[in-house]
Amino acid sequence: LQGRHLQVSPVTFRLRLPATWKIHNAFHVQLLKPYRDPNTVFSGRQPPPPPPVLVHDEPEYEVEFVLAHRRRRNGNVELLILTPTLHSRG
Repeated sequence: LQGRHLQVSPVTFRLRLPATWKIHNAFHVQLLKPYRDPNTVFSGRQPPPPPPVLVHDEPEYEVEFVLAHRRRRNGNVELLILTPTLHSRG
């Protein structure tokens, strides 16, 4: 928290928060804890997939396998797919 806080009292800190956050910036010590990088805390987790490639302003994915499908009342088809991956363009 160094350089990003001001101790107002023995149990209260005032944090520098983005102006877009519409919350009070004073917090009790019990509400604060040190930042831990999620990449080191959860090192076994796979990173989220990258965003899809946009083709004609529409997202495009490459699908490995369709597990199930159903037709909705409005005529749309819902697909349950296995592991979407980015469609690579040569």
